[in-house]
Amino acid sequence: KDVLSTNQHSTYKLNACVAPSFQKEYIKLINEELKNEEDQNFVKKFKNVSDDNVFVIRPNSPSVNLDAYREYEHKFRFIYPATPLEYKNHKIIINAIKVIKETNPCLLEKFEVIFTCDETSFVGKLVKKYNLEDVVLCIGTVSYDKMMEYYKNSDVLLFPSKIETYGMPLIEAAKFGLEILAADLSYANEVLEKYNNKIFIGQNDKKEWAKQIEKCIMIKDKVINNNKILQNEKEQTWSSFFEIVSSIL
Repeated sequence: KDVLSTNQHSTYKLNACVAPSFQKEYIKLINEELKNEEDQNFVKKFKNVSDDNVFVIRPNSPSVNLDAYREYEHKFRFIYPATPLEYKNHKIIINAIKVIKETNPCLLEKFEVIFTCDETSFVGKLVKKYNLEDVVLCIGTVSYDKMMEYYKNSDVLLFPSKIETYGMPLIEAAKFGLEILAADLSYANEVLEKYNNKIFIGQNDKKEWAKQIEKCIMIKDKVINNNKILQNEKEQTWSSFFEIVSSIL
């Protein structure tokens, strides 16, 4: 069976029966939004698909022992774990920091932003171009355990990505009780639906990103861990996925 998965106005064909952020209402996607005739025909095939044949499968979210990771003193820290790809939208964070540098330069001494990008990447080069190396640290790829340690020693997750199937860092950061500033897009609204400590911002609104970053720094209150986002035991996960696939084959 094929699956229709949409993200904004893009469609993807998957040789499976589910997609991580699949929404039943996507089946009713307006064909006019799809410019490609092939995509339009693909959507039409699923026009009358019964809800019983639509499965919502979320990635497994492993439990995290928060006490297993050391805590150390640091500046007020924002973190954005993402590969240096255009759609990950690092530029909006860089542009927001440029706004802060222009309007409130003294604030730059009070915080730092961690990117998991190499200094030689296009993101690292932008940071250097705008002389933001003292604020934005490009640390490169890190291991899972090191990433967990960074979560524990961070205050806010930045997540401006324009396209995601799920956005696993949103789940991971929520387990550590971080404030989350995320792009106001469907994937983030879905994943963070039950998490209280989040703010959604227009994906291209640099002034609003700057405003919310400043607000986080000024408040400086570490948020109490809110685990409402953690996966419901009754929710279908990858084990359910393989059971469904086995039943089809």
